[in-house]
Amino acid sequence: MRTATGELVSATRIGTVPIKVWLPAPGSKTILPSNVLHIPSPCSTNLISVSRLTVKGINISFKPESAEIYRDELLMAVAKKVDCLYTILTAGNGMDDTLLISLKDQTLTTLWHYPLGHLHQQAVLRIRSNELVRGLPALEVNTITSLCNACLKGKMIRILFKLGTHRTNAPLELIHSDLCGPMQQKSCRSCCYFMLLIVNFTKFTVLHCLKKKSEAANWFKAYKTHVEKVHNRKGRNYVIKSVRTDNGGEYT
Repeated sequence: MRTATGELVSATRIGTVPIKVWLPAPGSKTILPSNVLHIPSPCSTNLISVSRLTVKGINISFKPESAEIYRDELLMAVAKKVDCLYTILTAGNGMDDTLLISLKDQTLTTLWHYPLGHLHQQAVLRIRSNELVRGLPALEVNTITSLCNACLKGKMIRILFKLGTHRTNAPLELIHSDLCGPMQQKSCRSCCYFMLLIVNFTKFTVLHCLKKKSEAANWFKAYKTHVEKVHNRKGRNYVIKSVRTDNGGEYT
């Protein structure tokens, strides 16, 4: 790695280092940064690359006196600006009262949003203003992470499926079939495949358990004889006209 002075230094170790960071709530949390490089040098300061964090999907919100590190909209760590550098606050650091006040309003609202069943912010603030929950801290509107991925996905709707253009008018005009396997866990009769056959018109369903994939052809012949016999009890001559599969190559 090249330092700011242009000096090249080599890493002797790489691994995962647990860091117990300070958070406004619940107070502390252990994070596990991976691929941490150990570089022996006279410098006693540990450095974190912002670009490496962003590559891993971590967002950082910088302020004049502090910074907040988020992952999937959850607060992971807080940094305080000291001598033009942002220093991550660990569990053993002493907290500045002014920093605590500036942080709690922006982060606690999001943290309380999750345990309250993803309740919207105005309702959370109303609970706090009316003192409906004991011990709830002072909260304000969170302008940094006002959008919740889970809430956005929950409000999405799916486009309706189009109605099929082809409809069967009699039994056995169309048979849906699929062959699945091999399964890792065999049945009590040592079968690891199964063949599913559904009559489109009547939804008459049959499932055959197979020990080998090669047995599918013989089982289908037996199924054809059986299903045509069942549907011909009223004197009508119903025969299988077409079979539809997902074209996955199971029968080849």
